[in-house]
Amino acid sequence: MISISSHGIEHLPVTEEEARRAAGYALDRAGQSSMDVLITASSSGVTRFAGSRIIQNTVRREVRAYVRVARGDRRASASTNQLDAGHMNDAARRALERALVARPDPHWPGLPDPREVGRAGGLFRFDETTAQMPPAARARGVAEIVRAAGGDN
Repeated sequence: MISISSHGIEHLPVTEEEARRAAGYALDRAGQSSMDVLITASSSGVTRFAGSRIIQNTVRREVRAYVRVARGDRRASASTNQLDAGHMNDAARRALERALVARPDPHWPGLPDPREVGRAGGLFRFDETTAQMPPAARARGVAEIVRAAGGDN
């Protein structure tokens, strides 16, 4: 199952359609095993200052897929940061192989069945004002914080 919020999604390095397609690549390999796929995506920015000047502005966009497999009372997982068919199939294969040799856990209740527990909603932390703030505006904000803290940098 995949759940992605649409709020602010234009800032993410993956679309909902791409995430669903990627999860499908892995889920197609489940066979008789239980499998779930979690895809996370983020976009974050950092502005570095020295001598009260911006010296570096960096934006990092990341995506990660986690494939979790349960075979009876054995479970394992694998991850990848590439959502193409080859990498997703490889993550599913690795999780399936690891589950075969995993130590049995007689207390493992198994993966939740969406028909019994429902489907999870997306968890999305996003602030549009912060996302749209240019480096100079961030610099003014940092300067205000430094002044309020009694700094002179």
